[in-house]
Amino acid sequence: CGGYEETDIDQVFDPKDGDYHVFIIDKSGSMRHDNRLRRAQSALINSLQLLSPKKKFYVYFFDRHSTGMPGSPRRGFAHDIDLCIDWINSMNPGGTTNPLGSISDAFTRIQPDTIWLLTDGHFNCPGRGTAVRQLINELNAGNRVTVNTIGFHRNPERVDPVLGVIAQENGGSYFFSRSGQ
Repeated sequence: CGGYEETDIDQVFDPKDGDYHVFIIDKSGSMRHDNRLRRAQSALINSLQLLSPKKKFYVYFFDRHSTGMPGSPRRGFAHDIDLCIDWINSMNPGGTTNPLGSISDAFTRIQPDTIWLLTDGHFNCPGRGTAVRQLINELNAGNRVTVNTIGFHRNPERVDPVLGVIAQENGGSYFFSRSGQ
């Protein structure tokens, strides 16, 4: 339980499975280390560019608050992706690590079939990692949504161990990407 697959950040978001992807990306203060946020943004944009026009996507960034992309979910058309690039790149690291708002909105309003949750540390929202896991389990009754998790740090022991459990309980994969040596 909780084992991970080590994958380079540039290859971690693989949109081949699923037709409706939501990306929930940590932009807390620690994401400035090793240029993590910029590297995650680049990997996200590259992944979006792999989407076919039949697939849809939506993006959130979180620190102590959640910020969803402007407008409604988009399709994998080049012009729809291009409209999001400046917004994605406008996110800057700062604040704490609370994905609860993004997760809740993704499940209740967006209703994707695949979620990608990336963090570089431990969740420090009320209830910490346990609260993140419980919220996902409550909102994903019947495992209708695949939840993939990504730990992005120099050392796998420095990311929240709940990531592996969340992925396992929700039919997803747990990836770890090294941010530096």
